[in-house]
Amino acid sequence: MPQFYRYLLALPAVIATLSVNATSLPDTTTLKKSIPLHQSAPTQSVDRITDIQQGIVLIKADSVAQGVHLMASGLQKTLAMNKADRVMDFNGIELINLINTLDEHKLSDGEQKLGLEIIRLVFKQKIDPSEKSLEQYLKGMPNTLFVKRIHLMIQNSDHRVENMLDGLLKEYPDMLSFNILKAELSYQQEKYAAASDYCDRAIAIWPSYAYAYNLKARSEGKLEKYDQELEDENKAVSFFDTYADAWYYKAAACLDLDKYKEAIASYRKTSELYPDYEYSNYFLAKSYKYADNADSALYFINQHIRQYPNDEDGYDLKGDLYYNRDDYSTAIEYYDQAIRISPKNAGFYEDRGNAYFYWKKVDTALNDFKKATELDKKDYYAFEQMGDCYYNKEDYQTSIQFHQKALKIDPTYKYAMLSLDLCYDQLGNHELALSYCKKAIAIDSTYANALGNLGWEYYCTGHNDECIDYSYRCLKHDETATYAMFNIALATLRKGDAPKARELYKHFFDLCQEKKYEMTGGAVTDLRDLIKANVEVDQAKSIIQDIFGETP
Repeated sequence: MPQFYRYLLALPAVIATLSVNATSLPDTTTLKKSIPLHQSAPTQSVDRITDIQQGIVLIKADSVAQGVHLMASGLQKTLAMNKADRVMDFNGIELINLINTLDEHKLSDGEQKLGLEIIRLVFKQKIDPSEKSLEQYLKGMPNTLFVKRIHLMIQNSDHRVENMLDGLLKEYPDMLSFNILKAELSYQQEKYAAASDYCDRAIAIWPSYAYAYNLKARSEGKLEKYDQELEDENKAVSFFDTYADAWYYKAAACLDLDKYKEAIASYRKTSELYPDYEYSNYFLAKSYKYADNADSALYFINQHIRQYPNDEDGYDLKGDLYYNRDDYSTAIEYYDQAIRISPKNAGFYEDRGNAYFYWKKVDTALNDFKKATELDKKDYYAFEQMGDCYYNKEDYQTSIQFHQKALKIDPTYKYAMLSLDLCYDQLGNHELALSYCKKAIAIDSTYANALGNLGWEYYCTGHNDECIDYSYRCLKHDETATYAMFNIALATLRKGDAPKARELYKHFFDLCQEKKYEMTGGAVTDLRDLIKANVEVDQAKSIIQDIFGETP
């Protein structure tokens, strides 16, 4: 879109935002009921709105100078009351300057005529994409700052705007609107570091400029600097506490930082200020989901779906909520709706495939994961899940093939490494299984499952001390890993230290009972395997009977 349209046609909406901090002008009856008492008396509020409304009427009737005067009066009252200029973008800053400059009559006759003509065309909505008539007012005029700003506004290409802006910034480095426009353009071009830098320049010029803090924070969010993003959004709302946009992005930063309670509070504040703010109900639902409050999450995702009945992400998230409740059939119903709306989204097939997998419909799950890989040939997660399906079917060789495909796409995918460990363990190749555990730990030294599995593979290869060491490392990162507890006791028994082993079995058994940790039959099975191997037979039988209460 040409800059001429982008900025000038936005001015009426900016006027509305300045006047009532909303997107449209209400009638005066609504206004009297809605303006908070802490802002001002209703009469003063209505007066400022009336000035702006009457100014627009006069402009449309070609009494432009009178209209500008009334608008300037209304804007001055508004800004004195609510400091709304702190949340204005380039459009707003330039509009305030243009209106005030024209009302002050400090321009030359040619400049005044040019400015008034722009206002007239904008509010009468008579700007044409090929409009050249404004150029005639610039001919022969002195190259003043006002004229340069008009030149910038009427450029019809982003390239020309940016070239002109760069020159203006060299000449006027402390011009607030030029710096914020450069920040906006950099953000649009995904040059987020540059956008942040120009926001800093704008903030240095005006330290309470909430919009600059918000734009800077959003740039930092794109750069995954979430702590800095949160810090700057906090500054934005401190300078303008009813700034819905800043509360929304503050919530997003909290969500990225796993601060779910803070995210919920900020999204609620967004909705309080602007009930229909885009996707706020969706992200509220997501925040409640991560905060383990499924009922509230369901409430807000239902609100979101009512607001956006054709949003596939809403149905997918609702499916996730039922999936987390182990209600796989209901989850699948919502994943089906998401897929109907967006049939080429590989992620939705993954989600439905997972639901089918845990609903024990492994072949159907395989079909969904296969569809995901057809839609996205780099979908390493779907290949990994296909491998899990074949593992579930005890086809370990085929499972290995798909886990290897996932690892080929992403050589750092630690879950595929652990899956390969499990496959090779089932095939009795403990040395190769051990090597994949080590690879996973090289990627993530805190990966509890890999540490625990490595301990088991060391046991299987006769390295009891290493088994004990890595099993303890596993428990350091996951205190609920009961299999690692009993592997420690098992390896101790196999080393021949029966009294210590018995003590460990009793300690870990009592701990599991106290903490209500789930115990599988693996510990007893491993002891029975020792008996079959004719190793520590009497001690193993005694532990099975005395501690686990089972028949050896």
